[in-house]
Amino acid sequence: MNINAGDNHSYRGMIQTDASINSGNSGGPLINSVGEVIGVNSVIFTPNQGSVGVGFAVPSNRVKRVLDELKKSGKVDRDYWTGLDVQTIDSRVARYFGLDRAEGVIVSDVKRNSPASRAGFKVGDIIVEINNERITGEESINGLAADARPGELWKVRILRDKQYQTLELKLERNQ
Repeated sequence: MNINAGDNHSYRGMIQTDASINSGNSGGPLINSVGEVIGVNSVIFTPNQGSVGVGFAVPSNRVKRVLDELKKSGKVDRDYWTGLDVQTIDSRVARYFGLDRAEGVIVSDVKRNSPASRAGFKVGDIIVEINNERITGEESINGLAADARPGELWKVRILRDKQYQTLELKLERNQ
């Protein structure tokens, strides 16, 4: 489940739970019916103060990845760049490009000598998928970006001149 918290934070791939999460006990384990830890309780959305509401946990595989990075290097490295600027496709843009629905993002700028320019992106390309995950708008990319690391290779499915193609974008360390 993806959550937009309205505070410039987006939480992707969270586990929704009805487990009580009281103030101060986030960080506790979320356990399934056979006693396995499947997540770490993180946040509750509630109309009032207290533990009544919808709780969310970070999946344990994501926690493990971050812990492994912290053990290895003492930090989580998200300092990369793509050289792409994008905009969410609205109904007007969708009509202009003859799209069935307003979905995806359109490339509005490709920085010179950037990972995106080396991958072959052009202004006007419409990004519809990254690593087999459908892109519905900028928030989709922002969510993927939050979990990405320098050196990763993204397989990006684009629509260009009414033809679909896949470009490989390597996330390079920010300069």
